Amino acid sequence: MKGKKLWEIDLHELYGKDHLWWDQGTSPVLANGNVVIAVMQTEGVMGIKAGGSGDITKEAVLWRKKLPSPDAATLVARDGKVFLFVDRGKIVENKMGEAIIASPIAVNNSLIVRSDKHFWCLR
Repeated sequence: MKGKKLWEIDLHELYGKDHLWWDQGTSPVLANGNVVIAVMQTEGVMGIKAGGSGDITKEAVLWRKKLPSPDAATLVARDGKVFLFVDRGKIVENKMGEAIIASPIAVNNSLIVRSDKHFWCLR
């Protein structure tokens, strides 16, 4: 890998220059050939069509959803689904009641999740 830039998306163009992008959210994930990122400061999640060249800001955004964005746990992609854990103890709709403090992992048909009090295997 040579580290050559193939494409880019200008987050300032999409969300404004007043955001602190050094604290933008967690690591991106790949789901069904598309990139999904959490944009913490806007409480949103965005799907991006991967590929192309140069600045693909205008054509690459597939969707945006207003959802609680994770502060600590990276999104997890599995079987075409993206799982979003926020440190305020929610899995989008299901309440865990504890802060999720680490990135979950997908193992076989399960998710392994660590909170501030427990370690879970969810199926």
